[in-house]
Amino acid sequence: MGREVHNRKKAERLVWVMSNAAAPALENAAAGAGAMLLDTIHGDESRAQARSFQAHGSVRPCVRLDLDDFVRGQALKIPFHCLCNSANCHFTLRTATAMLRAMSDYSESPLDRLWKEYGQAFRDFDDLTLARWLAQTLSQVSGRVWRLSHPLLGAYRLAAQLGHERQIWLKRVANPPAAYREAACCRAPLLPLFTRDVIETGLICQHCGDTAIAFDEFPEQLQTAARAWAEKYAPLHAVAHWNDAERKRAGNYDGKLDDAAEDIEQLLAEAGRDIVPQFLDHYPAIVWEDQDECLEVRPEDVAL
Repeated sequence: MGREVHNRKKAERLVWVMSNAAAPALENAAAGAGAMLLDTIHGDESRAQARSFQAHGSVRPCVRLDLDDFVRGQALKIPFHCLCNSANCHFTLRTATAMLRAMSDYSESPLDRLWKEYGQAFRDFDDLTLARWLAQTLSQVSGRVWRLSHPLLGAYRLAAQLGHERQIWLKRVANPPAAYREAACCRAPLLPLFTRDVIETGLICQHCGDTAIAFDEFPEQLQTAARAWAEKYAPLHAVAHWNDAERKRAGNYDGKLDDAAEDIEQLLAEAGRDIVPQFLDHYPAIVWEDQDECLEVRPEDVAL
């Protein structure tokens, strides 16, 4: 989990992955992150650069953080861009995790308040009640592939994040269903998430947001299928992040975006229909990402 991030795609995904664990929206968070970045990227960064981040939401030359398009509870449209491509860059997943947790204190968006309201129902639970609710829900979702956007999974994520915060699985106040093995990342029952960056991130834990199963730990057949799918997906997703020069070369950029979005809809459907169900041979249940926020592909656009 401390791997260095040296390209734009990994950095974007790094923030998306942690968004499910960080919870609160970040749209007002820039002021709180500059000083932290100062100590985590390139030891010789100046206070002036930290102040620049606080004022403009960016740090140069290493990282740019755009905070305009946050969608709480689904996917996080906040790309981190590693601009230096330096072997000495110390901007890591651990750094981003720490940033998101600290930055979350600064959010006051209406959408954030709404999700806090949703989560309040679980905060009223004591540890035993929360653990029992999670265990019962895991029993109910067993044996199926679930969309990330499914309302039941949304409720489960809220409760699971709170359970992780309270460390209820470490307290052993309730027994999870026997079919769920313990996740190595946080020792919660393993309910993995399959995302478009499966090669880089593996399967993601729904409780802590870390990598639960690394890609190289997949059975060979699943590695082959997932790699082929992800390698088709990546260049289509990249269209949403073309720079100005690439957009000019494309001519009709809006048309390219529309074409990429249509192809992504088909690939997401393929994942949910053909690839992710194969993981049920190894896990009692699994969740798959059924949207692409960057290309504005919504769950309702992905028909199975």
